[in-house]
Amino acid sequence: MKSGRIRAVLFGARFVLFIAAFALALVAPQAAPPVHSAQPGPPAQARPASITVVMDDNYPPYIFRTQSGDLQGVLVDQWKQWSAATGVAVNLVATDWDKAQQIMAEGRADVIDTMFENEARSRVYDFTPAYAQLDVPVFYHKNLSGITNLDSLHGFTIGVKAGDACIDVLRGRGIATVMEFSSYEEVIKAARDGVVKVFCVDKPPALYYLYKYGLDDDYLFGFTLYSGEFHRAVKKGRQDLLLLVENGFDRIPRSELEAINNKWLGVPLYNSQVLSAIRYAIAGVAICLAALGGFNIVLRRRVRIKTRELSELLAALRESDERWQFALEGAGAGVWDWNVATGKVFFSDRWKSMLGFAPDELLDNFEQWRELLHPDDREAAIRTVQRYLSGESSSYVLEHRLRCKDGRYRWILAVGKVVARDASGAPLRVIGTHTDISARMDAEESLRRAFAFNEMILDHSPVGVLLYDCSGGACVMASRAAAELLGMDKAELLGHTLHSLDIWNTADPSSPARKALAGEGPQRADLRLRRAEEGKGLAECTFCRIETAGAAYLLIIAVDIDERARMYAIMAETEKMMSVGGLAAGMAHEINNPLAGILQSVQNLRRRLDAGIPANASAAAEVGCGLDAIRDYCARRQVFELLDAVREAGQKAASIVANMLEFSRKPGTGHVPVEISVLLDKALELCANDYDMKKKYDFRKVEIVREYGTDLPHVHCSPTQIEQVAMNILRNAAQALSKGSDAMGSRPPRIVLRTCVEAGMARIDIADNGPGMDEALLGKVFEPFFTTKEVGEGTGLGLSVSYFIVTSSHGGSIQANSAPGEGTTFTIRLPLGPAVQEAAA
Repeated sequence: MKSGRIRAVLFGARFVLFIAAFALALVAPQAAPPVHSAQPGPPAQARPASITVVMDDNYPPYIFRTQSGDLQGVLVDQWKQWSAATGVAVNLVATDWDKAQQIMAEGRADVIDTMFENEARSRVYDFTPAYAQLDVPVFYHKNLSGITNLDSLHGFTIGVKAGDACIDVLRGRGIATVMEFSSYEEVIKAARDGVVKVFCVDKPPALYYLYKYGLDDDYLFGFTLYSGEFHRAVKKGRQDLLLLVENGFDRIPRSELEAINNKWLGVPLYNSQVLSAIRYAIAGVAICLAALGGFNIVLRRRVRIKTRELSELLAALRESDERWQFALEGAGAGVWDWNVATGKVFFSDRWKSMLGFAPDELLDNFEQWRELLHPDDREAAIRTVQRYLSGESSSYVLEHRLRCKDGRYRWILAVGKVVARDASGAPLRVIGTHTDISARMDAEESLRRAFAFNEMILDHSPVGVLLYDCSGGACVMASRAAAELLGMDKAELLGHTLHSLDIWNTADPSSPARKALAGEGPQRADLRLRRAEEGKGLAECTFCRIETAGAAYLLIIAVDIDERARMYAIMAETEKMMSVGGLAAGMAHEINNPLAGILQSVQNLRRRLDAGIPANASAAAEVGCGLDAIRDYCARRQVFELLDAVREAGQKAASIVANMLEFSRKPGTGHVPVEISVLLDKALELCANDYDMKKKYDFRKVEIVREYGTDLPHVHCSPTQIEQVAMNILRNAAQALSKGSDAMGSRPPRIVLRTCVEAGMARIDIADNGPGMDEALLGKVFEPFFTTKEVGEGTGLGLSVSYFIVTSSHGGSIQANSAPGEGTTFTIRLPLGPAVQEAAA
């Protein structure tokens, strides 16, 4: 009996020891595998007196530093034993792993320890057999979820130690977002400070530092990236050194290596008290075994019941987990859970508070959501839901407005997902989130309004604005004014490129557009943007190269200067007219003196031939010729008529000189009230007589139409000068009607004279229905010495003098309007007297 009890106790003790040993095998580090001798290599070199061994200094418990900076750990003690076994001194260098590899690569160390073997390193190093197997796991913060494999790491920044083999593994799977640190401890500190939320660190140092910094509850084990083995390595081809290292560790007694491992890796603690407790436990187990046999049937029945309850609970927990997992992915957005079959909808408190409602102020059904929809969004929102449920759409994303408790509407982004279907595939359950996007929609609306406002400013700007993309030359922006300057539609302009419009002449290196594109700074030039239309499209263009967001553009600003050019032309014309005025005044003074001598001589000559003067008869008798005979000779030879013609011509010349002198005086000098209609009739009479005399054209064949205004008052002017202006215009009209008869066809020649009051001024129109003039000819009619007549028929000064008589002497204006085949109209505007102007105002 006693021996049987002893056998039972011994059996129980053996069983407990087996369990303890098994548990020890699970928690204790794997013992170093037996070391195999290296393959024979080249002949051994002389044994060195010392070797330098480099390794990581931050890999607890294998090697790490004390607070004072001294090295400690498994490898420190093992290399001491190796030195004792071989007699070779060991210079142990421990540093950052990345730097350790650099020291070895530069030949400043003989052996590198704590190295994982891979294909790339095998091309550089010869390795000893592995002496420890280690897991390389991925850890992640407890607030994250779904970190289960390599693919789930995409999108996260992974903390790693610089030079670690895990970097190549991660990048080999396309994960390049890694953040490198100098040591494992720095990786754990970065995780503590929130710099990284996911990191890859070898298991032993990871556990050590997580416990050291109190992070063991904050970070979770994700998965094992790979398992590696610790090796010691030498440069490729150093078989003598490799054999020295391997043989040295083979000489160390196994018990000493185990003692070092137990020292740093730990051993299970048990003593005599534990053994005594084990004995009692074994006795208790023996007693319980019999009782357990009796309760086995009852327990099985209860297990089946609990299993069914646990299955139901797990199903409910699974549904709850899906709901709140989706809420987490929604980053704090409102959550909804819709039972499609019953129409019931779970709205989270956040969902309701987003609209200003308390948790109990909304009904949990689909109709509640429908009722909150904005009327303008309701139809589109319901259609989106139906298309998703019917399978027409693969995703449920909806932007819509929902009514808040205070009556306002907020923009909501709804994202949903079917999580349950029936046997036919019809949706049973849909869950999703609501996110308030009102701020984003307001910002987009503000941007749209700003863009529309800028477009409006651009379209209404009187300045032409063009923007070309420098890379392809496409026109990306154009104002309406720019299109009008170029004589095309805005849409047509946007279809052109910088190089397709030869106006900019980008092929010429000296063109302003080409210089601006080359980065020579802003360029300016006056260009004719409408080359087909003379006198239109002249613009002052500024070219500037601008760069934004890495793209270059050519900005062209064009200002319409047609009016400015016309003003400059008028100013030039005025300058020329002023020069002619000064010339006329000077000539008048110079001509007046000899002209007075001519008239006086003609007068004296007539007096010398007068029979009633005794001195004439006496002088004739003295020379032996009677005065009557002389007078008879002069009559027969028409000397008296010639003298009268000289006198008449001289008087006319004197009148012209007087007019020129009056013309050169200040405006208003010698002005008197004149009835314009009477003045025009007199000019017509003079022109008719003049043409009758010259017989070059018959003024009497021209139809004269008078359309005089009855309300036109007397005009303060110089009658002689205005009469001269009217005669110049009438003569030119008659000559044009005579020479242009072929172009006029059967149309009878006609001149129309009109007068009226217009804007406080007297307006006089002299219009003919002759051949007319083109635009180029019309622009030169007032230029001095310009004439279309043949040589000897005109001086080209008539209209230029008329221009200055009206503008300078009378403060009025004169202009010509004509078109080929439509005749010509000269319009004269003269200011009325001061009293008349005040009455008209």
